[in-house]
Amino acid sequence: MEIRLLGPLEVWSGGRYIELRGGRAHKLLAALALEPDRTVPIGRLVDVLWDDDPPATAVRQVRNIAAAVRRLLDRPDVLLTDRSGYRLRTANLLLDTEIFDEQLTLAGDAVAAGDLEKAADALRSALDLWQGNALAGIRSRILASAAIRLDERRLGAVEDWLELELTLGRHHCLTGELAALVTEHPLRERFTAQLMRALYRKGRVGEALEAYRRLRTRLTAELGLDTGPELRGLQSAILRADPALTLPAPRRPAPARPATPRQLPAAPAVFAGRTAPLTELESLLGKENTRAGRIVTIDGGAGIGKTALATHFAHRVAERFPDGHIWVNLNGFDPGQHPVPPGTALGRLLRTLGADPASIPPGLDEQAALYRTLLAGRRVLIVLDNAAGAEQIRPLLPGTRTSLVVITSRNRLPGLTARPGTHRITLGPLTRAEAMTLLRRTIGAERVRTEAGAAADLVELTARVPLALRLTGERAAGQPARRIRDLATELRDERARLDPPATGDRAGGLRAVLSHAYRALDVPAATLFRLLGVNPGQDIGLAAAAALAGWSTPDTRRRLEALVAAGLLTEAAPDRYTWHDLLRGYARERAGTVDSTRQRRRAAHQLLDFYLHTAQQANRQLCRRNAPIPLEPPVPGVRPLTFTSHRRAAAWCESERDNLVAAVRFAADQGFHEHAWKLPCLLWEFFNLRKHRADWIATHESGLAAARRLGDRFAESCVLNGLASAHGQSGRHQAALGYYGELLELVTHGTALGYVDTVPRIEQEIGEEMVLTNIGECYRNLGRHQDALRHYQRAHAVGKASSQPSVTATLTVPPPGIRICARTNRTSGDRDDTEPRSTRQPHRSLERNDSS
Repeated sequence: MEIRLLGPLEVWSGGRYIELRGGRAHKLLAALALEPDRTVPIGRLVDVLWDDDPPATAVRQVRNIAAAVRRLLDRPDVLLTDRSGYRLRTANLLLDTEIFDEQLTLAGDAVAAGDLEKAADALRSALDLWQGNALAGIRSRILASAAIRLDERRLGAVEDWLELELTLGRHHCLTGELAALVTEHPLRERFTAQLMRALYRKGRVGEALEAYRRLRTRLTAELGLDTGPELRGLQSAILRADPALTLPAPRRPAPARPATPRQLPAAPAVFAGRTAPLTELESLLGKENTRAGRIVTIDGGAGIGKTALATHFAHRVAERFPDGHIWVNLNGFDPGQHPVPPGTALGRLLRTLGADPASIPPGLDEQAALYRTLLAGRRVLIVLDNAAGAEQIRPLLPGTRTSLVVITSRNRLPGLTARPGTHRITLGPLTRAEAMTLLRRTIGAERVRTEAGAAADLVELTARVPLALRLTGERAAGQPARRIRDLATELRDERARLDPPATGDRAGGLRAVLSHAYRALDVPAATLFRLLGVNPGQDIGLAAAAALAGWSTPDTRRRLEALVAAGLLTEAAPDRYTWHDLLRGYARERAGTVDSTRQRRRAAHQLLDFYLHTAQQANRQLCRRNAPIPLEPPVPGVRPLTFTSHRRAAAWCESERDNLVAAVRFAADQGFHEHAWKLPCLLWEFFNLRKHRADWIATHESGLAAARRLGDRFAESCVLNGLASAHGQSGRHQAALGYYGELLELVTHGTALGYVDTVPRIEQEIGEEMVLTNIGECYRNLGRHQDALRHYQRAHAVGKASSQPSVTATLTVPPPGIRICARTNRTSGDRDDTEPRSTRQPHRSLERNDSS
């Protein structure tokens, strides 16, 4: 639930607007929201509601109004009654005033650290919360003073944001906004000073001095005062062309020391046996017989407990590796998932180890060299889970023995095990004694002792496969009054019912356990289990699962908890669920048998709509301009998330990044082409901000293929633009040139090719001038200065010929050995000087700003 005070008072719950009836209900809720988590006495509420003229029944009316508001909110945990008054509890509530304060604090911390870009973004996010004057439309003397204080804080934040923007050299697009602010607040000297500096830096000296003259005249006429010393000093500096007025070099943030990674998942709740492999693993830590990095491979069949052993061992030895513990799931055998490419895995490892994302080289060999450099001399434990093969692993190995790498795979990885310093462990079924110990720890020693014979049967029926034993044990633990013998009889009948598998007894035991656990579910839980097989990601959040099923959040949570209780799902974090890849495969098998193709595609459509529309909501916070991506409304039953701050939007994108990348690939493979091109475009800003260039490129390549299958030239142009920018930022300027060339062909020759309706739209959103400028930038980065100059001149000519020229540039051929540096300057007729910032949509350039 959200309560918004920064503008007209509004209440939103689950994306639904709640209308408060009557002005006094607005006043009461506003008074409580201005003092969150504190009891507001009834006497003060009476003053708020009636100022100085309360009726005799005021106290009773306050209680009636509070009761009515509580009914409207439909959240008894939000509006609480205390002995002396009322209190608004904010534990499960968002207040835009609190988010505003958080962003101001974040900006202050960023300024202190020298990161002016981050500070400006935080202030922009804070200001974007405002929808007008605080508490607009509410008439109350007491609330009016609170609203004035909030409005004054907003103006202070505007001044601070403008100061940062000027320091960062963005004066070209500020003069229009500053002129409007000076008109609205003519006596606020700081706005006038900022306008004077912006005009001076744009070469409009006369207008800067005129702004000063207007303010001084008004102060003298209306108040009999002169301007302050700061403003007089600025006027004097402009008159003598003081060099200090030129753009200062922005402060760079102090390099932050990366946090020591602690990525190990939770140790298995129940673990038994594997004494010999654990002894082998422990002995490796003391060996000094090689200079190569210490590597252990753990291989074995599906469900045999490779990941459980690796996790258990990693927790036992974690303290011996003080420089970090890293965990990477390589998706080697996850059904419906592509194995993680080595370059993608290396990018994650490098960021985890503290590498600046902007400095990660594009080539795999260079990335691997940087990885080995960062690990040199550091004692790090690295677990590479679910590897597909040696080629996927080889670039991820350190070059020194100070680190330990533990690899799990269903394959034996012969290309690695022959490497010096590599030790191989192959797992088979548990011994009978180990299996019985695992069963005791799962369902209780007393029950196993009482029915020892039935427990032994259960061990053999599960073929002593740890996954099958765990599922069976959790089933028995959830039914404490039931005999183990009955469970064994059911499992024996289940094995007999199934066709004998060609792969042997072990596979037959595991399949029987999976079938038995599934058949015990009620209908809604079984339905959700099958639908989760549609999910292309490694895990799933509660909101995404609700969209997948088309259910309410409470209903979805209950059914997810039922799957967790049955051992068919694991709650990896609050409201986030994952499962073994065998369970995922079995869910897809059951879905293919029980559900129609139409039902499965509807579920996939709902999930993709959730990701697409939530990504759009995140993009609105991360990007100052709306992406020109048209979206149809989400299908019924899908409730996208919304975000009230830059930080929350970025956090969601980061937590869902792997799932979003998988969703794009899935959409392209399954024919959801609209989702496949739109989702990458909406994630552009996030990928750029966090420097996730491998994901940026991979998603846009899928999106480009989808756009071309649709025959949608506008979609193709949007994806080409993003793909070219991604390659350019990755240092692959030749590849970027190829994509920009295709984009230029669409912009300039689309009409001749028959795309009559599409060309104006592409030109409006991307623009020939900007494409030419970016091509020039690519040539400049390649050192081909004559080609760069030629494209800059073409861009300049296109800009001059347009009805609203946006760029002028002074271009000269440099002497030999001198690099071209093209500076673009906004003209006095630029739209950015006249349009408010909220409506500007500057074209996206290679460097993501208005100057190339």
